[in-house]
Amino acid sequence: MRRRAFPRDPQATKERLLSTAERLFMEKGYDLARVDEIAAQAQVNKRMIYVYFTDKEGLYMAILDTSFSRMLTCLEAVAQDHGDPRNDAERLIRAYFQFLAEHPHFVRMVVWESLRYGRQAGRVLARTYRASLEKLYAVFQRGVDQGVLRSDLDVRKLAASVYGLCLSHFSQREFLNILSDKDSTSSEAREVALNHILRLVFDGIEKRPPSPSPSPRVDNASRR
Repeated sequence: MRRRAFPRDPQATKERLLSTAERLFMEKGYDLARVDEIAAQAQVNKRMIYVYFTDKEGLYMAILDTSFSRMLTCLEAVAQDHGDPRNDAERLIRAYFQFLAEHPHFVRMVVWESLRYGRQAGRVLARTYRASLEKLYAVFQRGVDQGVLRSDLDVRKLAASVYGLCLSHFSQREFLNILSDKDSTSSEAREVALNHILRLVFDGIEKRPPSPSPSPRVDNASRR
């Protein structure tokens, strides 16, 4: 098949390589995605991968960095102190859940990296993903400091658990479809899942007023 001729545009070539490689890495995983296939489908000379990214790992790391940075940018847009930690935390959780819904490649990438013990992602996660968790840490900590959330919370474990709950809805959708006999990808199912996560989280962490002490029981015999 004759290769389509593209204008000489280094930035466009680089972006075409990234988008093609992202799709193939997500479909096949890092180990099975081949440089030759990436170059062929991007209709770019294979040599340009080495020019722009040094090697296959460099290309993959660039995709990881772009994906996690995109997620962080999404959260930064809503990670502001509006004076109500509970609402601020819900806003962040909703934004993350929506990001996952709109970026299935990101979900698959996280799953692939989990299977590979985070060999490459660990280097990006240490910088980018941790930064996104820090935003949720801060929101939860404000809630603790203001007495809105329970004082015994470990905000770091809580933030990681929240992200895990959101991610599992998308990474395990085939199993969820079997268990519920419904399409978990529909907008209605996603809203139900998100509301379930929010209720599960906040019912567990919000500070509740102490229950009133039960009235002392009066023995009828003592009245006589």
